[in-house]
Amino acid sequence: MVSWQCPEPPDLSNVSMEDIRSYLFFLQNDHFSIVCQDGALVQMSFKIHRGEIVHHRLCYLPCPVEFDPAELIEDDLYTVVERNLGAANLDLLKYRGGLRFDFDPGAARLGHPSSHMTFNYDNVRVPVGRTLDAGTFLTFVDEHFVASREGQIRLNLPIAADPTKDVMAVDDRIKPHLSWFNGV
Repeated sequence: MVSWQCPEPPDLSNVSMEDIRSYLFFLQNDHFSIVCQDGALVQMSFKIHRGEIVHHRLCYLPCPVEFDPAELIEDDLYTVVERNLGAANLDLLKYRGGLRFDFDPGAARLGHPSSHMTFNYDNVRVPVGRTLDAGTFLTFVDEHFVASREGQIRLNLPIAADPTKDVMAVDDRIKPHLSWFNGV
């Protein structure tokens, strides 16, 4: 397993992406791989067996407030976010949901595809045709969430040519889903 560093691998299956408390939980307990300049969190974990990805969690959680980066000189990010939330300045609060790509064939069942994208609410799972590698996921986050805002640093990560085979179940192909071809 490749994941963020923590004393014990967390069970995040019961932690929702639906509210600000989740963001604070992840931040306070160091359940993230990357903190972006704007306070957004990125989680990346992979289970690999014999060179194949058998499970992954790739999550982007935007920071629920805007803040002045100078605030981080005096305080840590958790304190800055909590203070700005407590101030209840509606101009600083941001209503935006997280985005997570999961792959877990062992958890697949009706309404829970083995590979899916979850956004805004934990029960919104859009089937996804392929697993994602770290470079593809970070490039996606950079292009759609980070670089589109002024003053952010662009990542320079290659997209995998064809990260894995198609993993979508036949029943999920008749529903709205995400799929792509990175063909040569």
